[in-house]
Amino acid sequence: DRSVTVQTTATNSDIIVGAAVNWSANNSLTLNARRNVEVNAPVTAGFSGTITKPLLSLAFGQGSSNGASSYLWIRSPITLRSGNSLTEKVGSSGAVTTYQVVTTASALQAISSGLSGNYALGASLDMAGVSFTPLGTSSTYFTGQFEGLGNRISNLTLNGTNYIGLFSYVGTTGQIRNIGLINVNVTGGINTGTLVGWNGGVISNSFATGSVKTGNSGSS
Repeated sequence: DRSVTVQTTATNSDIIVGAAVNWSANNSLTLNARRNVEVNAPVTAGFSGTITKPLLSLAFGQGSSNGASSYLWIRSPITLRSGNSLTEKVGSSGAVTTYQVVTTASALQAISSGLSGNYALGASLDMAGVSFTPLGTSSTYFTGQFEGLGNRISNLTLNGTNYIGLFSYVGTTGQIRNIGLINVNVTGGINTGTLVGWNGGVISNSFATGSVKTGNSGSS
């Protein structure tokens, strides 16, 4: 076992990934920071076998019980294989959250059947030519967490009537972060956007480029 833990101990100390990190064995990398974790260079876990442990564990805000005012900021992509290969812990008393990592368009679409779950995008996706239905509806909200891991979804086309976006409607407990949409094309009606049609939750460190051909009152 050559799993590695990088841990800070000084008050208000951060972990900043400034150079590419990669590995291909069934080993874990744990980043445990008293305050913030910033990923400014690619992180790639190339292991393709059976996962017996999370490949990446991110713990931040460990200098306080609830991790207040700390953050996870991802500016470069983190590549992970599908499955339960990512965990996250916010604050020293926080629960460990296990994410279902998705790496294909079909797995991304399958989030529709579990809108309260915790998901992470383990690879960038080119959605050109893919027929995709917005995740959730105006009456079935996304209430889980979606961690983009700095990856990008490009060439996504969405068509519909109302509440149109990658996520149709995000409820008050929903969280979306560290994701970028590139060249998204959306056609819809009321509450139409790119990343989200209607947002009642939290979106952070995310962006979208492209066009909304029709629609109004979109969240993002």
